[in-house]
Amino acid sequence: MPVIVCECKAGIPAGVKAKMAAEFTSAIREIILSPLDLISVVFHEATPENTYRSGEATSESCLWPKG
Repeated sequence: MPVIVCECKAGIPAGVKAKMAAEFTSAIREIILSPLDLISVVFHEATPENTYRSGEATSESCLWPKG
C-alpha cells in the first residue's frame, strides 16, 4: 500500500495537485504494479511561518522557480 508524500509550497491550485497526484499514481503503478486503489498521494503544504533555511524563517525554504 504505497503512500507518496509530497512536501510543497502552500497555494498550489487544487487542479495542479490533482494532475500531479494522477501522474505520481500512474508512475508508481507502472513501476510496482500495485492496484490503483491502494496507491495514496498526500500533499503537505509548507506555509512561510513554518519553513526555515539555515535556521532562519523564510518563504523560500523550498527552491521554486520564479515566474
